[in-house]
Formats: sequence, C-alpha cells, structure tokens
Amino acid sequence: VFGSPEPFLQKGFWPPEASMKRKVLQYGVGGVVTAVALWLTFRGLDWGKLRESFGRIDFFWVGLAVLSTLLTVFVLGMRWRLLLKEKQDMPLGYLFRVNIVSQYLNILVPARLGELAKAWLPAKRYNMSGSYVLGTVLIERMFEFFAWVILWITVPMFFALRDKFRGYSATLVICGVIIGLIVLVVLKREMVRRWIMFLARFLPGKLREKLVSFLDRGMEPFGHLKNTRMILKLSLYTAVIILMS
Repeated sequence: VFGSPEPFLQKGFWPPEASMKRKVLQYGVGGVVTAVALWLTFRGLDWGKLRESFGRIDFFWVGLAVLSTLLTVFVLGMRWRLLLKEKQDMPLGYLFRVNIVSQYLNILVPARLGELAKAWLPAKRYNMSGSYVLGTVLIERMFEFFAWVILWITVPMFFALRDKFRGYSATLVICGVIIGLIVLVVLKREMVRRWIMFLARFLPGKLREKLVSFLDRGMEPFGHLKNTRMILKLSLYTAVIILMS
C-alpha cells in the first residue's frame, strides 16, 4: 500500500474495485458514526453560554493541558514498548496511535473494551499472540493500580476521598489478592499452569487446549517481573505518567 506501484503495473495488476468500495464504505460508516456522536454531544447545548465560556478561556493553559496529555500518551508508549520489546520492537509512533485509539474507545464504550482493542491491534499487525500482548497491558494496569493505591494511602490530599468511596477496605483486600496471584505467576508459573490444567480438565479437549495455551502465553510477560531492573524502569515510567496526568 505504501510502496512503489511499479510491481503492480509490471504485472498488469491494480487493486480491485471491491477494495476501493470497501474503503469508501469504511470512511462512510466512520463519517456517519462521527456525525451521530457529534449530534449526541451537542444536542440541547446553550450556544450562548458556550460562547461566553470560550470568552473566559485562557488558551495558554488549554495548550499546556493538551501538550501534557500528548506527552503522557507518548510515555505510555515508551513503557509499553519496553514490555513488548522482547517479542517485537514496535515504533513509538504506532504505539502512540494505538494508545489514543484505546483511550478513545474506553470513553465511548463501557467495560473498558479499549484495553482489548489495545491488545488486539498490535497482535494482528505484527502476527503476535493476542494473549501475550494482553498480558503486557495487564502489567501496565497493575503498576498504575498499585501506584494509585499507594497514593491513596499515603498522600494527605487523597485522605478526604476515603469516605466518598465505598469498599476502601475491599480495595486493599483485592490489591492483596492480586499481589499474591502475581507473585505465584512470577515465581511459580509451572505450578499455576498445573492448577489451570487441573481446573480445565472437565472441558472438551480442543477447548481445554486453547484455554491453557491462551493463559500460558498470557502469563509469559509476567516473567519480566523477575528482573529488578525492569521493575524499576516500569515504576519510573508509571510515576512520570501519573505526575503528568
């Protein structure tokens, strides 16, 4: 697509009309979805108040906020690239775009389906295991989750929020359970694999094989957490991301 058209011309071949129709359909559907989304966003809007609000905007701070957001997504790409590098050294520009798509989908679609898209897109493009890429995404979320819990417990600014969130103690319990599971996956991966095999023994043969294979490849990225240097790098990236956020 992005190369020279000469090979196509030499063979007397040009992309079929069906491909062009498919692209037109894709752009058409995208345009319709965008139009509907804009209508849903701006329906019932008081345009007079909107103009008044824009008149009070200090665009210096808006620009600074946009720059901070873009830098945050860029650092997200750097951290993710560190986790993926063992299997595939992906360009930062591509990881930046995937993170933008993922965050956009998380805003539009419930249940944080953007995380699944974030795992699926590079897996498809670079012919990687989807469960492996999903494992790297889970590691990212794990580091952010632990960082926020630590902030919530230690930083005075967050103390007042405790009464506004139910299940504060439950959060700590969940955090502890997750830590325990991660320690098991990191240190006793083969034992966890045997447990999975034991629990999956009632499933049909092909389904059991696919499930075990999926979970096995999904656990593989957690081997990074045996490396102290890797943990320090991931922690540093996470700290920078949270500070810029």
